[in-house]
Amino acid sequence: MVLITLTGLVSLPEVMGLYHWMILVGLLFCIGGDVALMWPTDKFIIGLISFLIGHLFYIVAFNSKIIPLTSPITAGALLLFATVIFGLLNPFLAKMKIPVAIYIAVISIMGQQAWERYFQLEQFATMLAATGALFFMISDTTLAWNRFRRKIPLAQFFVLSTYYTAQLLIALSLGQTVVLAK
Repeated sequence: MVLITLTGLVSLPEVMGLYHWMILVGLLFCIGGDVALMWPTDKFIIGLISFLIGHLFYIVAFNSKIIPLTSPITAGALLLFATVIFGLLNPFLAKMKIPVAIYIAVISIMGQQAWERYFQLEQFATMLAATGALFFMISDTTLAWNRFRRKIPLAQFFVLSTYYTAQLLIALSLGQTVVLAK
């Protein structure tokens, strides 16, 4: 993640906007989440909170320079996805129901806003970020399924490969984003 963040940093444009700053801060919180999940004792809640905060910064970034929620089909698809995933995980969550529900809602909003940004701006950078958001959702869904529902063969490989792909695409969007006039 440090290398991915550095990749984003070296590709920054001369003029940075809100998008750039929010993505950078989001990447830093995700690094914090990674550290929490690598800790010898289970720091899953701390990692979850750190990633949640990172997603909130991504949402602010993806909302910059666009009109939120103009694509009801995308919003509906992600609402359906979030509802189905939570419904399937719910019986296995015990005391984690509320944290997982909040996390699923936030990552779904993050994904929706990333695609909303792409649909409105149609830039290469917005396509990178939207695809990254989709990979992030796949990674976190796989992680949650493996942790709470049923063990998945090669889960760590699938979780990490989709996670790093997600973060790399989001970081690469920093160098491709045109700062639009206000």
